[in-house]
Amino acid sequence: MIKGINVSEFQNKIDFEKEREDGLNFAILRCGYGIDNPNQDDKSFKRNLEECEQLHIPVGSYLYSYANSTAKASSEAEHTLRLVAGHKMPMGIWYFIEDDNTCGNVSNMELSNIINRYCSIIEDSGYKVGIYTKLSWIKNKIDKSIKEKYPIIEIKN
Repeated sequence: MIKGINVSEFQNKIDFEKEREDGLNFAILRCGYGIDNPNQDDKSFKRNLEECEQLHIPVGSYLYSYANSTAKASSEAEHTLRLVAGHKMPMGIWYFIEDDNTCGNVSNMELSNIINRYCSIIEDSGYKVGIYTKLSWIKNKIDKSIKEKYPIIEIKN
């Protein structure tokens, strides 16, 4: 079994050394949410990233999206890249897209445009990229072309 964790500022301070001893194989760290505004950086991202790198725990990152336009998706990509600059992300960068009131409130075609904009900027910067979303979006909102182009992780709530 491969064991990974999803970590953000909402968890207490994670003891990554203990997690590694308990079989942790990787961590996906939230870098932030929304557009490129330092106030929207995850307050624990830097600490979590440094801990994982020091302990040689492979990491990836995700940004929680509120994009309802391609312009906002571009800003979200810049937000992500600002925070991961200089760091390897062997587990990839994930676009966490599930907010029903913002990105969920656009047409499926516009959602595809939003996803493609974010992901192409991340890819053009040399990172692996994928989508992180809930099953209902995989079934009803995410276009087949997106599913064929990018890996998708289903959120289990």
